[in-house]
Amino acid sequence: MVEYEGFITDIMIRIAGDIVLSDNPGKGIRKWREFFEMSQAELAARLVHHRV
Repeated sequence: MVEYEGFITDIMIRIAGDIVLSDNPGKGIRKWREFFEMSQAELAARLVHHRV
């Protein structure tokens, strides 16, 4: 289970870095949203649910 959690953390860091360091963060968000086949509404709901 620990290896799986490390993998998820690595993916999260990669996605966050890709978006934050992008010249066009909106395009980066769209890229990952489309990769995971997620609508804008679904992403928004998940972000609100997992906010810190």
